[in-house]
Amino acid sequence: MTGTKAIILYPMNALANDQAQRLAGLITEHKELGGITAALYTGEAGATRTTVGPDGLISDRDVIRSVAPDILLTNYKMLDQLLLRPADAELWRQSAHSLQYLVLDEFHTYDGAQGTDVSMLLRRLGMTLKSYWVDGDTGISDEDRARPLGRVTPIATSATLGDGNDSSTMLDFARTVFGDEFTAESVVTESRESLQEWSDGAASRIDETGITVAQIDEKRLRELASASSATDPVDVARAALRSLYTVPNGFEDNEIDGLSLDLIRAHPVFHRILERCESAVPILSLSDPELFAGTDESLASDLERIDPNIRAQALRAVVTTLSHVRAVSGRTAPSVDVHLWVRELTRLDRAASGRPSSPGATTVYCSATIFMTIHSRLRTFPRSTAGTAIDPVGGFYSHLPARISMSTTLQSGVASSLTMTAFGLLSMRR
Repeated sequence: MTGTKAIILYPMNALANDQAQRLAGLITEHKELGGITAALYTGEAGATRTTVGPDGLISDRDVIRSVAPDILLTNYKMLDQLLLRPADAELWRQSAHSLQYLVLDEFHTYDGAQGTDVSMLLRRLGMTLKSYWVDGDTGISDEDRARPLGRVTPIATSATLGDGNDSSTMLDFARTVFGDEFTAESVVTESRESLQEWSDGAASRIDETGITVAQIDEKRLRELASASSATDPVDVARAALRSLYTVPNGFEDNEIDGLSLDLIRAHPVFHRILERCESAVPILSLSDPELFAGTDESLASDLERIDPNIRAQALRAVVTTLSHVRAVSGRTAPSVDVHLWVRELTRLDRAASGRPSSPGATTVYCSATIFMTIHSRLRTFPRSTAGTAIDPVGGFYSHLPARISMSTTLQSGVASSLTMTAFGLLSMRR
């Protein structure tokens, strides 16, 4: 059958481009998929391709219009254009009976006004397809004619929609957007391999090599922290695994590389990270002494005395090792997601306190909690730092240098400045 069989809508071109490259690789690498055509239709300028190749999908609009691709990747704004322009009508004429699937990726983003717009857009798509149907066609049922999308099966994908076991909210949302009925059986959730299943047999295979799990004392913790400074993930992983295990003399680095997947499967530290990271967790709270010491209270007490930044660097080496093994071993290893948010602190009053130790250097306080020490020349960056003549309780800082420039002085006398703070979260999936 000619015509498009599936349309996949992405909320952002970056997602569409990434998936287009992956799909192009699948089609070109597997001979059995060689007859499938797929196209990318976005508003971005770029190389024009008339066939699917290793470098990407079809992007020539004349080709897309003349011979509708089996799979079309686009976004909702370009779908709107495809439905409006007379030049694109041939695409829908060819696909009026062939289109079977409509996929909305990142479904959780289609809320509010955007969700309303997309919901109406999908109904227009259904009306356009039906306009090419003829009365009396026995292949089209009355139910098909009544459904907003006709014969098209709507599919929504999201990693963040729903709240665990209760799918009612998600189903109601899907009914609103697609205008179709969805039963509880329509929800397909992920099935995770248990930690025991994933690590089964690894410990015995490592034992056969003579490598043994090492107790992570202060010396080994500092070795881990030092390993994190390497720039090549390969070097980080090798050094980290040698710190986590006692490795017999003569073991070459390439042998460590070959065992890396089983080495992370067998070590308790990686188990504890996976158990703690079932959901996102702040990185600093993850690198506590118990992560490295386990249930050994005496060892945990010893590690408690080590600078938390050293423990955080050790965790960095462990996470880098996980990420490297994932890159080498693929989906048999856990995936690592590290998120960093940088936000401007607004609607807060800040005060600069104390005499600068060098020109323009001071410490920023908020509610008696130190956020950061700012080292910049105030004359050069007046919006980045601030001094104050009156502290939060009314005391006068007469000793502050007169040359300190104040970006904004509130009525209370407390200077308001621009401060940045970063929050890190780590989550993993098996």
